[in-house]
Amino acid sequence: MSTVFVGEAHPPQGGADSMFTVKNPVLGEKAAGPVEETGCKMQWPA
Repeated sequence: MSTVFVGEAHPPQGGADSMFTVKNPVLGEKAAGPVEETGCKMQWPA
């Protein structure tokens, strides 16, 4: 799982793509827990 970027959205500041201020990046595994504990399983077609 990708990192969750905790912060705030705001109007562009300095550039058209600068619309977020990240306050605290949280690793996806820490935010959602380990994949093994979700009960989900990935199955590829044969």
